[in-house]
Amino acid sequence: MAAAPDLGTLDMEVNLRPARETDYDELCRLIEQVDALHREHLPQLFQQPAGPVRDKEYIVGLIGDDYVGLFVAEASAGLVGFVHVLLRETPPIPLFVPRRFAIIDNLGVDPEFRRSGVGRALMER
Repeated sequence: MAAAPDLGTLDMEVNLRPARETDYDELCRLIEQVDALHREHLPQLFQQPAGPVRDKEYIVGLIGDDYVGLFVAEASAGLVGFVHVLLRETPPIPLFVPRRFAIIDNLGVDPEFRRSGVGRALMER
């Protein structure tokens, strides 16, 4: 993964770090904010889950997966953002130039902290 971005561009003191299992509850809070936007704008595709927004085993699995990056932005108020990145490689077909690339699967910043540079810093991470 790339080096951490220069946090001097943020409007506040924020620490970017890999997610930990102990972040589960706060991560679910942030993920639910993104899920709510999906449900609001694409109700034909997204619905309210009956239980937690993500099972703890799912989050722990992401954290332990070598082909996933799950990073959080932490401020004095707690977690204020996250990014979920999937690492992929081109298929072993002669047509493709071999390379490794990242796909952003999910990105969320708490509404109170938007437009402060948190999302940009997570994307740079």
